[in-house]
Amino acid sequence: MDNYDILHELDSAGRSVRSSQPFYSQAEYVPETPTIVKANGGPVDACWSSSFHGIVAEVLANPSNFNLDQVKYMISASSVINYLSCHDNERLLFLLGKNGNIFDDEAFRRMRLAAVLLITSVGVPLIPQGDENGEARELGTDDPNKKKLPMQWDLLNNQRNRSLFDTFKRLLELRKCRGDMTDNNVNFFYEHFDNRVLAYARSQELVVVTHFIGDEKQGYEVQNFPNNGKWIDWLTNEEYQVDNNTLKVLFPLIFDNKINPTYDSGSLGLNGTGVNIAVVDGRINQAMRFSGSSSYFYAYDVYSGKSFSVSLWINPSSIATCTVVQTSYGLYNYACHNLLGFYSTTGSTMQILVQGYY
Repeated sequence: MDNYDILHELDSAGRSVRSSQPFYSQAEYVPETPTIVKANGGPVDACWSSSFHGIVAEVLANPSNFNLDQVKYMISASSVINYLSCHDNERLLFLLGKNGNIFDDEAFRRMRLAAVLLITSVGVPLIPQGDENGEARELGTDDPNKKKLPMQWDLLNNQRNRSLFDTFKRLLELRKCRGDMTDNNVNFFYEHFDNRVLAYARSQELVVVTHFIGDEKQGYEVQNFPNNGKWIDWLTNEEYQVDNNTLKVLFPLIFDNKINPTYDSGSLGLNGTGVNIAVVDGRINQAMRFSGSSSYFYAYDVYSGKSFSVSLWINPSSIATCTVVQTSYGLYNYACHNLLGFYSTTGSTMQILVQGYY
C-alpha cells in the first residue's frame, strides 16, 4: 500500500483500539525506504528489511562478495524488521546449497552465524517458523495452498538441527534479558576485510565477534576490545581473558556440543540421573514422569541469575496424598534452588537439585 496517509490512519486506529497495550506497526514495503518509518516522519514504527536477507544470503553463500559497508549497515539499521527468510523467498539453508554449494556441517555453521547476526543486530528479528529448526525446503510452487506445509519437528532429532535450535534459543534469551539489545547503540570496534572478521559492541559489556569464512586461525587477535578482564561466551559459557584490550581466539568458532541447552535430553526426551530411580518412562505432554520411593532430577550447566522451570506430573492413582514442600540446599557440593518439591504420605519424594550453580 503505497499511501502514507492511509498508513497513518491505520496506525492511529490501531493505537486507539489498544491504547493501554503495546502496539508496534510495521510495513512490508520492499525494498525498504527510510521515509516510511516514524523516526523519519513516516507513518509506521518499522519497515521490513529485504536488504538484511539479501546481504546475509549473499555473503554467507559466497564470502568473496563480502562487502563490509553493507554488513555494517544491516547490523546497525534501526526501525527495521530483519529476517533470514520469509514467505516470499527460499529458506536461507536452501540458498546456501543452491547458490554456494554449501552443505552439511559448513552450512549449519553459517546458519548459526546468520542467527547471531539476526538477533544481535539493532533491528527487530523476525523468525518464520522452521528457520530455527533448520528447514531447507524449496518454495517450489506459486500455489499458496501447497505452501502450507507442517513443521518438520523430526529435524530436531538430528544433531546439527538441534544445535541450530539451541543457538536460536540462547540468543533469544540474551535479547530478552538485556536492555542493551533493544537500543540503537552499536560500535564497530574491530574489522579486517581480508580475514572477514567483524566485531561490534552493543554496550561496554556485550560484544559480538563474527568470522565470515571457515578457515582456521590459531590465536587470532581481536583488538580494541572495550574492557580488559574475563569475558564469557554466552553460547558456550567458555571463559576468555582479555588483556591490553586484545582478545585471542581460535577461528572458526565451534558451537557443536558446546551450547548449553535448557531443555531435557535423552532417548525419551529426558536425561534423568538420580538415586533409586525405579522408572523414568517418558513424558506426559510436556512434563517429565518419575516413579519410585526416592527419586530426583538434576540440571547442570545452568547459568547464574537465569531462571528455569521443571514440571512434575503426579499420578493421582498411585499417590493418594501429596504435600507441596520447599526443598533445601543440597549436599555433595551441589547447590539447590529453593524450588518446590513434593512429599507424599505414601513414601514418594521428589527433589530438584542443581549441579554447578554459581
